[in-house]
Amino acid sequence: MRSFLAINLTDEVTEHLSEIQSLVKLTNRGKGTWSRPENFHMSLAFLDEISKDQADILIRILSNQLATAKPFTLVLDKLGYFGYENAATLWCSVRPDNNLKALVSSVYGAVRDARIHFDSKPFKAHITLGRKINIMNCRLNEIEVKPLVFPVDCVTLFKSTLLPDGPVYSELYSVSIPSTL
Repeated sequence: MRSFLAINLTDEVTEHLSEIQSLVKLTNRGKGTWSRPENFHMSLAFLDEISKDQADILIRILSNQLATAKPFTLVLDKLGYFGYENAATLWCSVRPDNNLKALVSSVYGAVRDARIHFDSKPFKAHITLGRKINIMNCRLNEIEVKPLVFPVDCVTLFKSTLLPDGPVYSELYSVSIPSTL
C-alpha cells in the first residue's frame, strides 16, 4: 500500500488554508490540481509501497522512538512553491522549530530501522495546497497567512489510494507523543 507519515492539522488551520486556496484560484485561470481540504496534512516521510506487516513493525518502532518525546506546537508561516510559476507546487510553510527537526529525525530513524525504503531527501516543512498551479499572476507575498498555532501530539500513518479524481487518504495508525504531567 502507498503510505506516508504525517502530522494532522486542526479544523481552524484547514479552514484558513482553504481560504488561501480560494484567493489563489482567483488568479490562476483554473489550472492545476488543488489539494482537498480534508487531505491537508504536513508530511514527515513518504513511504514506497509497504505491507501490513511492515506497517506494524514501523508503528512498533516509532512508538518506542516517540516514548520520550514531548508534544509541541507549530505555527503557520508563509506561502511558497516548488518548481516553476506556470506549474508550481503551492504550499504553506511553518515557522522553523527545533522540536520538529527532532521529530523528523526520529521518524526517519524509525523508517530506516523498519527497513522501509522512503524518500529521504532533506525535509522541508510544508503543507501542500496544490500541484501544477499557475501562480504567474498571483502575488503570494501579498496573501496574509495568519500565524495559527496547531498541536503536534501524534504522528499518523496514512494509506494513500489513488483514484481518477484525486487521492484519498485513510488513517491506518496514530502514534501519540506522550504528554508530561
